[in-house]
Amino acid sequence: MAAGREGVLPIQEDSTALILWALLASLRCSRDVEFIRPLYETLILKSANFLVAHRDSDTQLPIPSYDLWEERYGVPLVHGRRSDRRLRGAANFARVFQDASRAETYDTAAIRWPRA
Repeated sequence: MAAGREGVLPIQEDSTALILWALLASLRCSRDVEFIRPLYETLILKSANFLVAHRDSDTQLPIPSYDLWEERYGVPLVHGRRSDRRLRGAANFARVFQDASRAETYDTAAIRWPRA
C-alpha cells in the first residue's frame, strides 16, 4: 500500500463505484430485479450515498483517494467520470424500486461530463 497520509483514511472511492457497476451489469444481463431487490437498501443505497458524500463541495469532484492499486493519492479524472456514471446507475436503480426522491438526488449529484 502507498505510504499513508496522516489523518487520511485509505479509502478507494473507485472501488465503491465498481460495486454499482457490477450490480448494473448483473441486472442488464439477467433482468432479475428480485436478485437485486435485497441489495438495494444494504448495498446500492449505501454505496451511492457514499459517492454523493465523498465529493468536494466546491468542485463536486470526488475528494482525493487512493487508486485501485493503492499507488497514488489524488483525484484522477477517471474516478470522477466513473463515480458519476455509477450515480446515474444508482438513480436508475432507485427508479426501478420506485424511490423517486433518491433517483433525483443521485441524478442531481452526478456531474454532466462533456462527451469526448
